[in-house]
Amino acid sequence: MADAGQDRKLNIQAMAMNFLFFMAYCAVIMFAALYMSSKGFAPMTIGIMLGLGNLSAAFLQDLLARWADRPDGPALKSLALGQIALSAITMAPLLVANLPKAYIFFAFLVQAVNLISVQTVLNTMTMTYEEMGHRLHFSIIRGVGSIGFAVTSLLLGFYVKTAPIDHVLWVEVFALLATSLIILTLPAIPKRRGRKTLPGSAEGSSEESPSLLQQYPVFLGILVGFSLIFIGHTMINNYMTFVIDRVHGDPGHLGMAMMLSALSEMPAMIFYSRIREKRGDAFWIKTAALAFTIKHFILALASSMAMVYFSQAIQFFSFGLFTPALAYFAAGTVTVREKTRAQGIGIAVQSIGGAMGAFFGGATIQFLGVPATLYLMTVLSVLGTAIVLRAFRKAEGVRT
Repeated sequence: MADAGQDRKLNIQAMAMNFLFFMAYCAVIMFAALYMSSKGFAPMTIGIMLGLGNLSAAFLQDLLARWADRPDGPALKSLALGQIALSAITMAPLLVANLPKAYIFFAFLVQAVNLISVQTVLNTMTMTYEEMGHRLHFSIIRGVGSIGFAVTSLLLGFYVKTAPIDHVLWVEVFALLATSLIILTLPAIPKRRGRKTLPGSAEGSSEESPSLLQQYPVFLGILVGFSLIFIGHTMINNYMTFVIDRVHGDPGHLGMAMMLSALSEMPAMIFYSRIREKRGDAFWIKTAALAFTIKHFILALASSMAMVYFSQAIQFFSFGLFTPALAYFAAGTVTVREKTRAQGIGIAVQSIGGAMGAFFGGATIQFLGVPATLYLMTVLSVLGTAIVLRAFRKAEGVRT
């Protein structure tokens, strides 16, 4: 068991890592549509880039998770540093030169793939430190990440009203470099100590363990259901600038909307350890599914910025509960050897749903318009919620 001084230092490091990482994530992913639109990209092209990025991230995070879960696999810190470094190196040329649109497309594709998939590794690092005896609280640490996202979205939203949109790239690269420095200062994670064998686990076996979806069917319902829900969620995040235009808003309103969303999810994440004392993780996952659907429906009806802000505030019950609830549910359901892959379920949901949301969101906005797109996303969210609720009803022995 680590002493109090070490735990305090590690909590500060983990909070700083999440704050800085989500600064970078917000700067490049949330402002991608605005930046690429200013460079002459059509909504459908932006959607193709984001769709490919999310889809590739789903495969990459699963591949890296399986690799990391092997006894002879790479260290988690090394995986995180490698992905973050690749993102910074790829984006850096755009800071100093006007490059062709083909390179802009490629650079943002690399950002989407890496910044989405690396979240599996960052989440697993926090969980693993807890297993090593450190008194960390994943929900609080992840909540600090939401603060970083909120602050960045607010400041950049107002900043780009009068300043060049290109400056958001400086924020991303700076935040990625700072995140890397924090990761370098974190304690090493010994493979055997960080992921020791549990009674009855398959650790040490040379054979690949069965698919998580085969062993735990409830994860299949979560994966399919929330992937449908995240089509709408991702579309809202990636194309919020077009939604804001529909109600006659500006980049300042965009920043306010994204900040409100992040601030709303933050209390749910920070206090989730207390929230889960009232009801089990499965209950809050189901609550999150319902909240996503309500949020999407309200946004589809929105005719003013006030309604847009109201829909964003529901993030407390949707993404704010979904992220920690699924992380704890996954950690408490699988064996130690499967933890990285289990944590990857949440990122896979966001990647698959994100890919479909980016592909179809860009196309439907361009050809059908924003209102029709929002109603379509709401219908898909209703279907996804029904699948999630049915999966938990069918699951036997699920902790509720």
